[in-house]
Amino acid sequence: MPSSHEIAFLKARFLSLPLLIERASPTRLLLGLIALCGLTRVALSVTLVGFLTGDDVEMLEAAFRSAGILEYRPWVIRNLLVPHFLLGPLLRFCALLGLADARWLVVAATLPFVAASLANILFVYKLAAALLESSRGALVAAFLYSFHWLPMGFGSTVYPRTLSTACILGGALLILPRPGRLSLWRPILAGGLVALAGTARFSEVVYLAPLVLALLVWWPANRRTIALCGTLVGFAVGSFLFLGLVDAATWGRPYASLVAFARFTLLERQSSSRVATQPVAWYIVNLHRWLPLTMLAGIWAARAERKLVPVLGFVMLPLVVFSAVHHKELRYLQGVVPFVAILGGCGFSFLRRRGRLALTTTLVVSSILWGALGMRFLGRKSLPAVAAARHLARSNADVLVLSQAWAYGDRIFLSHLKEIRDIPPNPSPEALTLAIQGADHVALYRADVRQNPALTLVLRAEHFSVVSEYDGLVGRPVLVFERVVSGAQGELAGWCRWRHVGTGRGHQSETGRDRGGQASGASLAAVQKLPARTSCRKESITTTTSQAKDNVSVICSPSNDPEFVPMLPGQLDQ
Repeated sequence: MPSSHEIAFLKARFLSLPLLIERASPTRLLLGLIALCGLTRVALSVTLVGFLTGDDVEMLEAAFRSAGILEYRPWVIRNLLVPHFLLGPLLRFCALLGLADARWLVVAATLPFVAASLANILFVYKLAAALLESSRGALVAAFLYSFHWLPMGFGSTVYPRTLSTACILGGALLILPRPGRLSLWRPILAGGLVALAGTARFSEVVYLAPLVLALLVWWPANRRTIALCGTLVGFAVGSFLFLGLVDAATWGRPYASLVAFARFTLLERQSSSRVATQPVAWYIVNLHRWLPLTMLAGIWAARAERKLVPVLGFVMLPLVVFSAVHHKELRYLQGVVPFVAILGGCGFSFLRRRGRLALTTTLVVSSILWGALGMRFLGRKSLPAVAAARHLARSNADVLVLSQAWAYGDRIFLSHLKEIRDIPPNPSPEALTLAIQGADHVALYRADVRQNPALTLVLRAEHFSVVSEYDGLVGRPVLVFERVVSGAQGELAGWCRWRHVGTGRGHQSETGRDRGGQASGASLAAVQKLPARTSCRKESITTTTSQAKDNVSVICSPSNDPEFVPMLPGQLDQ
């Protein structure tokens, strides 16, 4: 137990921490923050090569297609400016340097998004500093934003709203009033940036409304009308260039992707997600997931500042519009988060000026930690599925059935395959039976196979056996099944109970169960990785293949033998 003197010393140090931070150079702290976030994002992109949604995979496949690496047909509702004119040239350059591994090409594609996420930190700081006229409050806003799970987590992926957020923040900075520098070009460029943000995701054009509100509040009355016209002209010109001409160049018709998106989302009310509709109040019900509730004190303290009304508009107006759309995702709020951080930073600065240092410090630290806790969502990245895809890329498979093909990267790692059949998670036995006809390999989530034994029976009837299992701390474990084709020596039906007895150095014995397939020791050795002399016996069929000095006896039971029930890796008898 620490002594009373040690406790008093630690308490004094803790209480003096805010003062030490206040005495530090804001510029150095900001640069240190950006460097730390940059290293963290790059580390996440390198170590967690997997996917959270199909959006990432769409972006990458379109970029791989633009670089001439992959045959792919993009979804017609997507504008292709980012994958074709940003990521495509980057991947072509990487290919010229000799980088051919799809894994490292995926990592390289994240670098522009990492850079944009770091620029967003700087933009948040600049915007807050201009509104507050205080570098300390701006620094708090930058910290609140940097460690929030949405920009931190998605900033290490190719999720396009990271780029659109940079455009929105850039537009807000351009319309900030600067004495003696009220140039008309600034609102024109701001409107163009909002149009550019819309190429990443069309819903981002909603930020034009709070941008106009900010212009009406921040600009002097005698310049508002011309500035408003400039903003609208900039948006119209940007829409023509980035939406019209880009679609004409990539889809063959101006605004083709925008029209298809409006039909798919607004008229047909469809969504690519499994759950297409959420309640109107969904974002409010899930407020604690995207807004640390400890920040509400800071936001409340900033409510009376007139110059912060547009910042509140950047939060509330998009929230109202997104709530009216039938499909909702927390990641859609990525453009809202920086303005929430600015409000919080400004409010905490006001509390600090009133002398409430301890309360302010506690609220700031709590808000940063609360926002960072959401990083747990990266645990859903599909690392096991990507590992399975990389393994299958080295196999001789032609037709592959995948449960959620986007989790495996679709064709990013499997470009050589003749066909990939996508099935939903936990498919029905009927759907699985139909999908696996003529397939070589099947990959399913382990939890789905364990929860639905009927899937195992379907695979068993079609002569599929487990050849590998992919697990880890991140992502859903995956089982890969391979169809075992009849060989010249006959076919073993049923499930096999095998025993491996090592006769050389490192003697060991194991027992387990596996699917019988081709009556060949080499086949069973490939399935179970048993480099051995293998004998397979079922009724009157006996075959032998010699591979090494160990002995492996495999006794195959008929399919209807209740003793030999299907077993998965991890369920083997010891």
